[in-house]
Amino acid sequence: MELQDVNLADAQLWGSGRHWEALRTLRRQAPVWRHPDPGGVGPWVLTRHRHIVHVSREWGSFSSERDRGGVSGFLSNTREGAKLAVSHPRFGHMFVEMDPPTHGKFRRAILPKFGPAAVRRLEDKVREIAERLVAEVVEQGEVDFVRALATELPLQVVAELMGVPAEDRAALFVHVMATDGAGDVEIQQRIDSFDALRAYSKKMVAARRTTPTDDAMGLLARAEVDGEPISELDQQAQFSMMWSAGAETTRATMTAAMTAFAADPGAYTEIAENPELLRGSALEEMLRWASPIVSFRRNAVTDVELDGQVIEAGETVAMYYPSANRDEETFESPDTFDIHRDPNPHLAFGGGGPHFCVGAPIARMQVRVLFEELTKRVRSVELVGKPRRAAKANVNSIVELPVRLRPALAHRS
Repeated sequence: MELQDVNLADAQLWGSGRHWEALRTLRRQAPVWRHPDPGGVGPWVLTRHRHIVHVSREWGSFSSERDRGGVSGFLSNTREGAKLAVSHPRFGHMFVEMDPPTHGKFRRAILPKFGPAAVRRLEDKVREIAERLVAEVVEQGEVDFVRALATELPLQVVAELMGVPAEDRAALFVHVMATDGAGDVEIQQRIDSFDALRAYSKKMVAARRTTPTDDAMGLLARAEVDGEPISELDQQAQFSMMWSAGAETTRATMTAAMTAFAADPGAYTEIAENPELLRGSALEEMLRWASPIVSFRRNAVTDVELDGQVIEAGETVAMYYPSANRDEETFESPDTFDIHRDPNPHLAFGGGGPHFCVGAPIARMQVRVLFEELTKRVRSVELVGKPRRAAKANVNSIVELPVRLRPALAHRS
């Protein structure tokens, strides 16, 4: 692909899988590149691992603050929708749209539910759900992995974490998918779904102020920043962010990993025979390979030079994490799925700095537990249809994965 043919705003580029070729072209020819934008001035696209790490950690020079432009919504075909979704007065501020020190204060308000101790307490429940789901799909034989496992497990886990009752979970997930969408999701549909999530979180917070609970929403209902309760709009924003991030990105990671194992049966057999790999190199390679978050933006506070390109104060940079995770400067044979890769400094959870993903420990645990349970009960995985990718410029994921699961001859406990 030639540089003049690259258009990262093209949903079909991502739906066809040709985005890998486009990102490779940028890394080799223009790693700091001004994206053409017929709707105005495009962002500076960053595709090298080292640049993304630098920008992520230099938060004093590159802002996430929503009043400076926020973290998403930077290409012409998504700008209007993103602008409506994040700047409408009905919506509060997610803490990913804040700079330190405010970001840290909001982050600490919910951190107890995402730390190592919380993950250990949650793991038994996650395994219980995974055991049940895997047993069901093994009985069926042929399933859509996305719908049957990769969607359902994270949905149930984030609902459990936040205290959402079983009867409300499916409807809420429909709204989460709509708010995360671009391209084929109408602007009004996104706004309506934001409103539905906002109304539901308001009801949850009100209930927990009357009857305190130990779930994440109970924590949010009682949280204070600088001695003041978090505003209702900001509580609603954190609810939407946690629900979306917890369900969508983990789903995409599980699906990408299963696609890789279906293409490499030997690797699947190896993790089945050596499950300790799922607590180390295999798990980290699954995360690198999936790289579900396409990009976040930062907004330059001062003039900055990167590889000879001057990014002026007020301009936007867009960090493309899938590209960083296939960067030839950082990874040997980056287009090879290697469950023994070491070192593996992937950026699946961000490039470091204050915005490193707060949900990383829970995401890692869910992916590990699912594949531990799969390898106990499933001896091999075979594709029985073509994977279908999301045709969206803001999502790096597979939305349909038809597979045949062959049961293990003996169930390993």
